[in-house]
Amino acid sequence: MLKPIYPVHVIGSSNADLVLQVDRMPKLGETVLGNSFSIVSGGKGANQAVAAAKAGGKVRFASSIGADAFGDLLISSLAQQEVNCDLVSTCEGMPTGVATVQVNREGDNQIVVVPGANMALSPDQVDKALRNTPAGTVVLLQLEVPINVVAHAAHKAAGNGCFVILDPAPIPAEGVPNELFRGVSLVTPNRSETESITGVDPVDESSARQAAQVLLDLGAKNVIITLGAMGSVLVNESEFKLIEPCPVSAIDTTAAGDCFNGALAAEISRGCSLASSAQFAARAAEIAVSRLGAQSSLPTYEEIMSRVGDTECPTYGRG
Repeated sequence: MLKPIYPVHVIGSSNADLVLQVDRMPKLGETVLGNSFSIVSGGKGANQAVAAAKAGGKVRFASSIGADAFGDLLISSLAQQEVNCDLVSTCEGMPTGVATVQVNREGDNQIVVVPGANMALSPDQVDKALRNTPAGTVVLLQLEVPINVVAHAAHKAAGNGCFVILDPAPIPAEGVPNELFRGVSLVTPNRSETESITGVDPVDESSARQAAQVLLDLGAKNVIITLGAMGSVLVNESEFKLIEPCPVSAIDTTAAGDCFNGALAAEISRGCSLASSAQFAARAAEIAVSRLGAQSSLPTYEEIMSRVGDTECPTYGRG
């Protein structure tokens, strides 16, 4: 494995996931019997931090949790995966974030998130997380914490010469402010997020190009649109590349996007090109959806490389 050239800093959410396995999702007002129940560590930020660490990144995580058993569970789980948690703060008077996750037999999911202490993440924590950060550091952001904090982190990190990856999920009810994309090194929406942000549903090459151009015009330097079973596309002002999918039997898609972004950040931190990093991340996500759970489904570097092949990534720039 190539050693990381740059650190990965993940700034985002931590949740305890309450996972229910069901044969089918209930209709409105209906009660159905589930098959199993578990409580596991989750949250988009924490999932991506673990994904990056398991994929070989040197990861530091900034987040906010409650002073409760769920918070203790999250810290213990992150520490076991060698994620540096010295920037995870405990917020008195607010509970740790929780999410209920229903997963059906086809691997589809429905998720409800109660953010709790995630809403206490502050610009001061971001400043502390980015203090003395070396240029080239990969900073990975999502939208399960206050949007003003994400914007502060994106602009602060970009100003420090960091490589900023924005996963614009989940889309807030009020939408994503256009200025959030300005100066971001890479934005990684899925199909529905892309349509929500750009007004264009990326159903084919032409519409994917059109949607990506909207994001580039908003100020993002590179765009990767993930399209599930259709693969993904990498777009910037000089390149359009389709990342072909590999066949996989999906049983749980809960952390697919988080796995993709975490693995992507880890590979970029090794100085790999965006194209090879996207291929690496796609293979990682394919492994994750073939397993149950969120963090428990995330693959190691060795597992990802067994699906990619034996060739180390080309280190010819990050785009």
